[in-house]
Amino acid sequence: MKKETVAITLLLSAAVLLAAINMVLLTKQNAHLFGLEENINSIRSGIQSEMSEVTGFIEALQDQSAWWEPGELEVVETGPEQSTIKIEWYLKDYRAGSNIFINYRRLGEEKYTSLEVAENSRGHCSIQLTLPIVPEPQWSHSLSRHSGLAGSPEEMFNEAVADNSPWQYEYYISLADGETVRTGSVEEIYLDKLACSYYSILDSHIDIEKDNISVFILETQYGPPRYTVTGARLELLKGSRVVQQLPLEKGARPDESTDWQADAGYKAAGGCDAACLVVTFSDGKSFQQQIDLNN
Repeated sequence: MKKETVAITLLLSAAVLLAAINMVLLTKQNAHLFGLEENINSIRSGIQSEMSEVTGFIEALQDQSAWWEPGELEVVETGPEQSTIKIEWYLKDYRAGSNIFINYRRLGEEKYTSLEVAENSRGHCSIQLTLPIVPEPQWSHSLSRHSGLAGSPEEMFNEAVADNSPWQYEYYISLADGETVRTGSVEEIYLDKLACSYYSILDSHIDIEKDNISVFILETQYGPPRYTVTGARLELLKGSRVVQQLPLEKGARPDESTDWQADAGYKAAGGCDAACLVVTFSDGKSFQQQIDLNN
């Protein structure tokens, strides 16, 4: 009987011990789960805060753009190197006495020119701007290089040069109402039609493979333009010195009256570190694209 009592006591003690261990483990697990929940809530709160800031920023942008509306834009040429632009817009919640400004610049310039504009009637505004233009052809150019190493796979690097943009302006409207200043979104002014009326459009490509340089030019005429290409050449340079001139020949195309192409391939002279593609128009003016042969 005594032995049975001892056995029962040991079993009860073991059960109590296991229950105590399980309770400790359960308490730790609950604490761990609580900590994870706190972290998740903290992360959720941070995300909600960031989303609220983004939403507020978007709403602010929408509010900035909702108070005005662009109208018609008319472009007319008024001189050999200037153009008059008539810009119209509408202020949706204009208050009498507010100061209205148009801020404009040529694309790529750092500073805007600001002009105050009088309201026409019921929030409708317009202004005529005389913009200087420098007649240049729209010219896009690309360059490809091949490694030319024996036993190595051919490699090509395309370096696209963006179109000239002397014909592109941008502007935005600002409104000062007491201490409140509003600024509208930036709008663009394209004078491409005027550009096409001066010079034909150029698209050129130079391919460099070891010591060989191939040149291709495509001229496209819209309008037609006042001035078209009369000649083109590739100059090979050592420093600033021209060591060789390579004239390009005009290609035969069935639609030659609309556009024409020219291409040529030459062995580059040793030691040349630059090439310059020069195109001359019928008004006697020449324009160029320079290429570094060392990079």
